[in-house]
Amino acid sequence: MVEIALAVPQGVMPAPHAATGQRSAALIRWLEGSSGPGHLGTLLDILVEMGINVFSSPSSTTESNGIPGYTLNIQLEGDINELDREKLDQLVFAFQELAQNYTVKVNRVRRGSIEVELRGLAASLNRIKTLIDSDEVSHVSGLLVTRIGNVRPAEVPEGLDLRNANLSGADLSDTDISQANFSQANLREANLSRANLHDADLSRADLSGANLSDADLSQANFSQANLREANLSKANLHDADLSQADLRWASFDRTNLHGASLYNSKLQGINLDWADCSNANLREANLRKAELRNTVLDGANLTSAVFVGANIQEASFRGASLREANFRGVDLRASNFEEAFLTGISLVDANLQGANFQGANLRDAIFQGAKLRGADFRGANLSDLEDLRLKQFFRANIEQANFGRASGLSEYEKFRLIRRGGVVSPPPNYIKILIKFVRNAVGLVAIGSLLVTLFNPDFIEFFIASFGAASVVSALDRFMDGESPSDDNLA
Repeated sequence: MVEIALAVPQGVMPAPHAATGQRSAALIRWLEGSSGPGHLGTLLDILVEMGINVFSSPSSTTESNGIPGYTLNIQLEGDINELDREKLDQLVFAFQELAQNYTVKVNRVRRGSIEVELRGLAASLNRIKTLIDSDEVSHVSGLLVTRIGNVRPAEVPEGLDLRNANLSGADLSDTDISQANFSQANLREANLSRANLHDADLSRADLSGANLSDADLSQANFSQANLREANLSKANLHDADLSQADLRWASFDRTNLHGASLYNSKLQGINLDWADCSNANLREANLRKAELRNTVLDGANLTSAVFVGANIQEASFRGASLREANFRGVDLRASNFEEAFLTGISLVDANLQGANFQGANLRDAIFQGAKLRGADFRGANLSDLEDLRLKQFFRANIEQANFGRASGLSEYEKFRLIRRGGVVSPPPNYIKILIKFVRNAVGLVAIGSLLVTLFNPDFIEFFIASFGAASVVSALDRFMDGESPSDDNLA
């Protein structure tokens, strides 16, 4: 197609079956020779029209190691057709000298002018821009600079394949690498801040110590990835998959984790302060010593999660599932458990002062030794509290805790709550309590009478005398009927 577009005369090019290098060399000799145009401009124009980048590899948007580069557009006075091969080489070398980096390349040449697009590292291109903007440099290879653009991240094709790539310490900040495949890649301590990694595959990748702050990580796959001590502050992880990932001591401060899956992940020491984890899957998550101050966990699945040693002040668990979760000794002051499912939860020795349990399901919940001063239990389900003194609330401080209209409480349990400083409405029915007390008292008297009877010497003598002559039951019946153990009865 190139030969036809250039109208190459017959006899100039070797046969079609000749080596590609021989045919390319023959074409260049003709272009620069006296029988041809005398320069490479015509060839460059045709290649640009065909969408072929001139001074770059086929994958012009990435460096040789797979790292997306940066671009800088510069316009020079003149026309590309005026430059032969030697002058083009001199121009490229001049830009490399200014950048002090000989990896800088000409990525594209635009038709009808000398407008070039340089590609390279951000620092190298910024050096060129600074020199030109400051008027310290006005000409490049003898050509006047008429316009210069800004340094921008190079465009990266969707689905970039970087599996198993070694990108340790790489600077990928502000780069659009959505849908890229980084599976099992080494991104240790890489800079991915503000990068677009939407729907990217980072499964089993090593991102320990990496910077992903403010990055778009929505719907990204981090399953089994190593994110230990990584910085994901203010990142968007909406619907991301972090299942079985190592997130120990990572920072998710003010991060969006709405709908994300963190199932069976290692989360010890993680920082989730002010993070949005609503509707996230944290089932069986290990959150020991985690920071969750002001964290939103509304509607999250936290079944069997462990929070021992975590700091969870003023967190919101509204409508969350916390069945059999372990909050032993945790600071949960002013946290919101409204409408949450807390069946079988352990809140032993937890600090729940001012916590909100309105409408929560607290069946079989254990509050032994908890600080519940000022907690709100209005409308909560407290059924199966078999003994408030010895079981669920044993040693708990419930002063000023509000149990108004909580379901599952007997009148006597309400009475005991009031005696311990709690607030109950409506108040207990004291008549029912008195009746129950009388019944219990009568029962105690009956039991006492039976004990006195059993240990009465006359009954013991009568029982021994009757043994063998009558059954034990018959002996008891006769004695209770008033019969005396006389000789006639024994006959």
